[in-house]
Amino acid sequence: MRNLVSTQTTAKVFLCLLFMMMAISGFTQASGTIGDVNSDGAITIIDALLVAQYSVDLTPSAWNYDAADVNLDGERNIIDALLIAQYYVGLITEFPVNTPAPTSTIPPATTSTPYPTPGSALFTFESGLETGSGCRSNWKKTIVYGHYIYMCAPPYLKIWDVTEFSDPAFIKDVELFDDNTTTDILRVGDDIYLRNNTWFYLDMTDPQNPGTIPISDENIFPDMARHGNYGYGPGEASIIIYDMSDPVLPVIISSFTIDFTPEDFVIAGDFLYIREYPSRDTVYIVDISNPFSPVFVDEISVADLRSYTTYNNLLYIFEAYDFHIYDNTDPGSPVLLGSYNTGQDMRAFAFYRNTLYLLFLINSSRGFSLKTFNISDPSAPVQMDSISFPYSSYTMVNHENFLILTQNLHADGGIIRIFDMAAPGPPELVYELNGSGKTEGIAIKDNYAILADNIRGIRIIDVSDPATPVISGTIQTECAHNIVINNTIGYLADGDGGVKVIDLSNPANASVITEIPTTDPAIDLVIQDNILYVTENYYYLTLIDISNPYQPETISRVLRFMTEAYRAQSSNSLAVTGNYAYTAVPYYASGFHIIDVSDPLSPEVLGEIMGDDTEELIIKDNVLYQAGGQSTVILTLFDVQSDPAAPVVLGTLPKSIPTNLATSLFLDTGYTLIGSREGVLVADTTDPAAPVLLDTLTLEYHDIRDMATTDTHLFIVNGSAEKYFLVFRKE
Repeated sequence: MRNLVSTQTTAKVFLCLLFMMMAISGFTQASGTIGDVNSDGAITIIDALLVAQYSVDLTPSAWNYDAADVNLDGERNIIDALLIAQYYVGLITEFPVNTPAPTSTIPPATTSTPYPTPGSALFTFESGLETGSGCRSNWKKTIVYGHYIYMCAPPYLKIWDVTEFSDPAFIKDVELFDDNTTTDILRVGDDIYLRNNTWFYLDMTDPQNPGTIPISDENIFPDMARHGNYGYGPGEASIIIYDMSDPVLPVIISSFTIDFTPEDFVIAGDFLYIREYPSRDTVYIVDISNPFSPVFVDEISVADLRSYTTYNNLLYIFEAYDFHIYDNTDPGSPVLLGSYNTGQDMRAFAFYRNTLYLLFLINSSRGFSLKTFNISDPSAPVQMDSISFPYSSYTMVNHENFLILTQNLHADGGIIRIFDMAAPGPPELVYELNGSGKTEGIAIKDNYAILADNIRGIRIIDVSDPATPVISGTIQTECAHNIVINNTIGYLADGDGGVKVIDLSNPANASVITEIPTTDPAIDLVIQDNILYVTENYYYLTLIDISNPYQPETISRVLRFMTEAYRAQSSNSLAVTGNYAYTAVPYYASGFHIIDVSDPLSPEVLGEIMGDDTEELIIKDNVLYQAGGQSTVILTLFDVQSDPAAPVVLGTLPKSIPTNLATSLFLDTGYTLIGSREGVLVADTTDPAAPVLLDTLTLEYHDIRDMATTDTHLFIVNGSAEKYFLVFRKE
């Protein structure tokens, strides 16, 4: 209970108390940690006033939460403020301990909890939030069947009801297999096939509960094409024709010998289009009007063939940077009508009426663009609109007037985007479903954990009962990486979205105040003396004046790498102390840059310290902690007090396991916590010259991106695990 007395009573008591204190002179101020609430090295009446402000729900500045509980009763209230005032005037010489440090009354996790496996006596697993089944794997392929979307999310098949495309309803996860190797889902006519090492036929009698039936001859997939009851699949130097009357038991009825291995089977009328594997320079046309006796009839030369299809009696051939449209009135002898040079790497296509939709790879880091082309005149296609998306690996299908894009984020889940193609102008986004995301940053505000997630943006979790955390709010952002909090204001490094300034005065109802654009993606940030330091991917350290958070102002930028080679790979961790900033150099080069920020208007790169790779940098008590782990060391401690421009190594913590790599770093009271590929390493760094590994908190999944603590609990965010948010009780 923070409000032990009313605001009015507290104000009166402290007004009188303040005058009393000011009247007393000749007292030497004591210094220490407990009671030094503003961390100025002395215990004064100001510290008492700060605690008093907190006790009546005012937000004090320069607030050291741990130092305010001087009687160790677990509260920060008017009693603590009075004790600090008494200590200041010499009425007491030490703070009385009225009650012992509080012991958690929350029961420990049951032994049946499968995740994680606690390996440390210092922390006990208490709770976790799950991303949902299938999140650990790629979202592979997507099909539409009836009014359902089916998506591979190994080992699950995810099902959505899209009777209303603008409001899809998630039905269920169907666990078809016992592993996560499902790699493809394929529709052939009205039949659905799924691959999990081998091919299976999906029994869609009940679309919400599909069953699997093994295929007797799986070699025909995934290139098979259907023409009535006949299927055409690849063989070695041949085309194999199947009777598909029973889609589960294809029967070979004949074969057609050719001098290459065929792939990409497309049928138009009585003609089959194929290409040679692995060549990309020819499309072959085969007459299949008699399935027992196919006949080769023609070929089309192409360059770097990507795909081809037929639409409205036209044959479309897609090369890497061009597409061509042929009159296919006579499918055995197409006639070229028109071509278009796109200038970009084409990956997927879809049609709607007289519009062609093409998905292009921009580059591996900047993602994809969706472009629309007017093809009402096939001899002169015209580009109309373009929309860009981050990241990579899309599949694209269309159904009626809706375009469905699925985005594979490797081990981090995926996104479904549904566009209304019938809307005028560029395709209108009507629905977006985010996958598991990748949670990279965490900060604690009151009883809330604020999480920064690449895909799902800001997630605000009520941890007032740490055993049962509850999501109480979200803010959709561009690509959230890290968040820091200054009083009631949060600053989010939001990738391409720059820096977002967030009002956290009521965390459950947080909102974006303003945005600060950056030239390159904003990745990491630190606050010191009303200046926000931001690392921009690969290139810059940016300084922003946040003395007025409602009107932040970028005051300077400095190129932080020393050579061109650093552009290829770059870590973005950042630490600041006094007149110096330290930023990580590239993964392969390793070490960190030293930047003089004594003049915020003109920061200067002084040099670099080369060494082990740098995943994260933190400074505390004039010691710079560098977490890495490419060679034999996972933690290095530097002296940044003697000569901040030339830090020297104080001590190192060797790897406990050769394969261990640091992923994050956090300094808790009395401990240093290193997130790693093997879990959380707990180290004693009381003596920076001789750090000691105390224990390891073993986790089932290990992409630990950030940590935070309160007096009683440790909070961990996982980058790509089934549980993205973990809560441990401190023992």
